[in-house]
Amino acid sequence: MLSYHYLLPSLLRTASSPFRCCMRCVASITQPEVTPSESSLPNGSSEDSVKDLPQSEPASVRSNFRAMQQLRHDQAHESLLVQAPSVESAFVVEKECLKFGTVQSMFHYRQNEKDYFLIHMNSKSAVRSMLDACVHPSRDGIVPVRSRLLEASTLQRRSSAATISPLIPEQSITAMQLDKDLLQQNGVSAQMQYLYKSCKIPELGTRLRYFISSQIEEAVSGLFPHCRVYLFGSSVSGFGQHHSDVDMILDFDQVFTEKRPGTANFRFVSKPSAGNDRVQCQRSLELLADNLQYLLPGYTQIQRILLARVPIVKFLHEPSGVRCDLSTTNMSGLVMSNYLYTLGEIDERLRALVVTIRRWANANRLTNAHPGRWITNFTLTILVVFFMQHKKLLPPLSQLPSTPLINRRSLDGPNDDLGQLLAEFFSFYASFNYKSHAISVIDGTIYPKPDFASLYIENPLETELNIARNLSAEELDRVVNSMRTATWILEGAGKDPLLPGIVRLFQEINEKDVPRPKKMGVSVDELFRKSGAAHKYQPDEFAVDNTVKNFSLKSNINTTTPQEKHALRNSRQKFIREKQKPLGTRW
Repeated sequence: MLSYHYLLPSLLRTASSPFRCCMRCVASITQPEVTPSESSLPNGSSEDSVKDLPQSEPASVRSNFRAMQQLRHDQAHESLLVQAPSVESAFVVEKECLKFGTVQSMFHYRQNEKDYFLIHMNSKSAVRSMLDACVHPSRDGIVPVRSRLLEASTLQRRSSAATISPLIPEQSITAMQLDKDLLQQNGVSAQMQYLYKSCKIPELGTRLRYFISSQIEEAVSGLFPHCRVYLFGSSVSGFGQHHSDVDMILDFDQVFTEKRPGTANFRFVSKPSAGNDRVQCQRSLELLADNLQYLLPGYTQIQRILLARVPIVKFLHEPSGVRCDLSTTNMSGLVMSNYLYTLGEIDERLRALVVTIRRWANANRLTNAHPGRWITNFTLTILVVFFMQHKKLLPPLSQLPSTPLINRRSLDGPNDDLGQLLAEFFSFYASFNYKSHAISVIDGTIYPKPDFASLYIENPLETELNIARNLSAEELDRVVNSMRTATWILEGAGKDPLLPGIVRLFQEINEKDVPRPKKMGVSVDELFRKSGAAHKYQPDEFAVDNTVKNFSLKSNINTTTPQEKHALRNSRQKFIREKQKPLGTRW
């Protein structure tokens, strides 16, 4: 029904082979292998249980994005989230679960002064049997929804008893403790390695995010039995942190409908869509938002952002504290997540570099949680990818292998060159020619700048677009100056191992040092004059076309002398006077 067809007309405007590879990648990510035995099961998944991912997954499992998504999806549908009186209730909670099946793993965490257990059972049938034995507290004043979010307040505490399965506690670290631990590391490379492993999303956080997506699938599976909610963004690409939001795409039925032959003797009777694809998407999200707000337990702070370029619904999953963005047409985000995940599997140093640089940009107030004229985390990620392509450490996107990766560069051992890569990254972009050069991660090359943006990075999926179009010249100037300062700091850290290293990069600057936006009003002369920052990053020669009907006036933007300004102003005034005359007396 609703899928990436809304994007296809705009995406297919480019004829480049890398883009066609992107669209093939959509199909390879989203289309599961359906067998006859699976066709009768919800969501097209098998009843066989899937083993847990260990804390450090083998490369043969992690290297395939599609396999990783499917494994996490199956884990989520075999899991329950139970609110208990305290952590001491773990034994009795597990004892109750063992009546219905085998407990694969148990995770404990606290949220809003409440204790929760995320329990992974051995099969979906065990979960269904457990739900069949559950009851509602009453029939009055509630919405009798059956979900895998359960409450066990009547269970007795047993502090002296231990759980049969090892109870996995929540892993969290404060910013102050993190800085102290970083100072104890030996060198910049060790600090970056420790920072990445401390800040990345833990196993519990990953499972909770997929658990949320599985609940949404179950909420709409009555009408759409083959629906699927895909996760994309930093939560699945390997660049996310424990506080990162999760981005999701709801695919109602499109993949399964396209995969099956259209010559069947019986066909489904369907209602026509409400207008075009965008209107149908908005109405579907509206209904889904109502279900989350009024029917499903645990979902709060519902925001309907339906007039955006990509309509989304924002909400908070209260039991986990995870904020989510749900859409139905943003399949391009899934493709980009596959690219970044694969690059991170080829060389895990990419993830450590991205985490360090994002933290540095946030501390220097170069990025912002709200959209605007500043650099974004995604732009920073692409800059790191291109830098490693320039160093011949990563392949271009057009050459990414589709087979599982075996010889991957991991962070499990010593990586003494991480600090050198960080210093070279800052030095590379501190001296980059933004005025004339554009960046392409599809081919891993630099090419002449096609327009007048301060920074031009080719969109890997829609090659005629610039992903850094929002970045102003003043903000780019701040980024470049901050990179020069970071280069100087790292040079000092390399000479003296007792210096704080990257910790000094993360020291927040004073608020008075942050330049304030200029007032919005501008004069006519300012429209034809380059600012100091724009002059450094925009090409020297380009023309402004003020064509109105039969009158054409082109002027070089470098016209800065008073005489040329006066002549240009006289030309504009003469044109206005001629336009005010009767038709028969003009010119």
